[in-house]
Amino acid sequence: MTRFTTSLLLLLFLNLTAFGQTPKDKGLQTITMKSVKSPVQFLASDQLEGRMAGTKQGQIAGEYVASLFSFIGLEPVGDSVSFKPDRYQKLLGAEKRKTTSFSQPFQAIEVTPDTIQKLALVTTSDKSTLKKEYAYKADFRVTIPNGSSQISAPVVFVGYGLTDEKSGYDDFNKVDVKNKIVVRWAGLPGDGFQNSQAAKAITGPEGRVLERLKNKQAKEHGALAILEVASGTQISHWNANQYYFHNTMYEGVKKRKSFYDKRVYLPNTGDGNIPVIYISPSVFSDIMGPEFQNTQARKKASELKNVSQAVSGKTIELAINTRNRRLQLRNVLGKIEGKEKNKFIVIGAHYDHLGIHDGYIWNGADDNASGVSAVLNIAKAMLASKVQPEYTILFACWDGEERGLLGSHYFVNHWSNMDEIMAYLNFDMIGRNAGPEAPDNQVTMIYSKAFQPAVTLSKQHISDYNLNLDVSYNGSEKPDSGSDNVWFVKDNVPLFWFHTGGQPDYHQPTDVPEMINYTKMANIIRLSYLDIFELSTNPESWK
Repeated sequence: MTRFTTSLLLLLFLNLTAFGQTPKDKGLQTITMKSVKSPVQFLASDQLEGRMAGTKQGQIAGEYVASLFSFIGLEPVGDSVSFKPDRYQKLLGAEKRKTTSFSQPFQAIEVTPDTIQKLALVTTSDKSTLKKEYAYKADFRVTIPNGSSQISAPVVFVGYGLTDEKSGYDDFNKVDVKNKIVVRWAGLPGDGFQNSQAAKAITGPEGRVLERLKNKQAKEHGALAILEVASGTQISHWNANQYYFHNTMYEGVKKRKSFYDKRVYLPNTGDGNIPVIYISPSVFSDIMGPEFQNTQARKKASELKNVSQAVSGKTIELAINTRNRRLQLRNVLGKIEGKEKNKFIVIGAHYDHLGIHDGYIWNGADDNASGVSAVLNIAKAMLASKVQPEYTILFACWDGEERGLLGSHYFVNHWSNMDEIMAYLNFDMIGRNAGPEAPDNQVTMIYSKAFQPAVTLSKQHISDYNLNLDVSYNGSEKPDSGSDNVWFVKDNVPLFWFHTGGQPDYHQPTDVPEMINYTKMANIIRLSYLDIFELSTNPESWK
């Protein structure tokens, strides 16, 4: 071996050892505490005023993300942008050109209920027709529909308005609700009857998830609108003269405005809701009549028996009024092209939050400036490794998640071939501890059971790189919890995502950068990068 050859081999050895490292490790070293903190501190600053989708501040947040995509060297994947110079620009040498941007713009419709709504009960008999009109926010309240509508239709009582295949309970199997208005109780069969058959057999879902399910089932059966009997607590919030409001985060002379008082939806997606109106027990009594025994009917339903019935001689008249406006939103998309350029791994996080309400800024540091930081840092690390992946990695920051998972929904609806997407990695809230007593290294990995390689890689990387993370692995057939992963699950795309869980400042003005656990957040981002590096560069890692 010549002296020159020996020197060359020594130089190569020094490059691989003294300077570091494998390409994978080079990328890992770029994920620093400064690079993790910086996007959070800007996006969750007061100057961005909560970056609500459809606002100027939301647009600024999107522009910030797009500029960083360009700065770190991603290729744009958004819509084409044309430049046509005017006469003066032509004199200065400017030419007509078309370029690809990082923006995928789309529109959404925001709907707000008006202050004037009408509900009337028309009772018809052989001898007469009586019409009783009810007072808005005293006898009934309109939730957020798709738009203004006028409906007059017969009434059908459908118990809890639920079909549960597992228990065999079905409120719709003995009545025809097509082109009718349905009346239902809130909650589940067995509520208030703790040891009943229904309470044991039907254990969920709850809250908004249950409400959405019941609304969907009523719509699928052809109902035109839903009247739901409100609880006493709900009715107390309708009062116009409410002078004192209190919850764990707020005390004031009136109830604080809610970011849920508007509905936003994508046009032409078939997502239209039928109107849902909450009614007082007295309106319910008027509809059902004096012969109806409410407690006995609930008890019967708790025994998994059907109590649905048509309400003869009764018609409901509704006049629902809304104020609608069109919003401009946009996703931000960039890529690292792989050797197989038409196979994609998508990494996404929403960049919008909840804006300003009553002068309070919802900064959204954990939700979800933390997730955007993860996307940016993984993109930067992959480029720093200088390895072309086997598969194209698409980096996406979604708009409008807080207003109805809008951006990811639009993307999935307009992606030419969802079969090209091999996997999706979602980030939504990776920066906090669950509470003051919770260990500061806990995180949950939510994943598709069919995507076991993601779990294997994570366990291996935590051990090999000594990452201080206590991961709870939570796999399911369809991990469709309420974040942008929902639409990918619907198209059977395998996925995983890291989530540090709910915390006291969730959807509160106190979700600020100062409360982030940056050490844990950085380790989650490092782990995610290591997993993505293997999945994108090593086909064997999928086995």
